[in-house]
Amino acid sequence: MLTTMYIGSSPADKECVYINCDNYRELARKECNRFIVSLRAHFGMEPAGARLKLKWNPHEFGTYASVECEYDIDVAEAVAYALVCEGNCPEKWEDFKEGGGKEQLDKLTADLRLQEADEGA
Repeated sequence: MLTTMYIGSSPADKECVYINCDNYRELARKECNRFIVSLRAHFGMEPAGARLKLKWNPHEFGTYASVECEYDIDVAEAVAYALVCEGNCPEKWEDFKEGGGKEQLDKLTADLRLQEADEGA
């Protein structure tokens, strides 16, 4: 079954584009796409069952952009990818490193597989 997890529109320690600024849609789209590219570089490409995507969300002040991870809750690698992107995302642009989050992702994936094995036993 597919579900989505909100990741954000930029690293937590970076001010995102304000919804009321000129050219918001264009700037927000660029910022979110940069965020997706950075997440993929840091944690690797999405595994089968997971997909990072740009989402437009209605709000009382207008429509804002965010990055979400759509993932299959029945695929451990997809769940781990969504969780690591949401919970272990670097806080600054300069903290993203090629492959820098791979170890965290591998550990979480292994932990989820063990949990699945324990539940199946």
